[in-house]
Amino acid sequence: MKQPTKNQKPRRWRAKRVPIWTILLLSSGCTTLTGGGFCELYLPIYADYDRDTAQTIRQIDANNIVYDRLCAR
Repeated sequence: MKQPTKNQKPRRWRAKRVPIWTILLLSSGCTTLTGGGFCELYLPIYADYDRDTAQTIRQIDANNIVYDRLCAR
C-alpha cells in the first residue's frame, strides 16, 4: 500500500464513510411529517386507566393540557 503524503488521508477512511452517508441520505427520505407547527403535528394521547400507572396518567394529562392551552380554537 502506498503511504499517503502529508496532506492526504488514507483511502480506507473515505471508503468507510460511504456506507454511512448512504444510509443517512436514504433514511432521511422516510419522513412523513416535514413541516408545520406544534398544533399541526401533535396528536393528543389517551390514557389506559386500567393499565397505566398514576405517574404515566399525570404525564399524559400534562401533555394534553399543554396541547389544549396552545391549540384551543
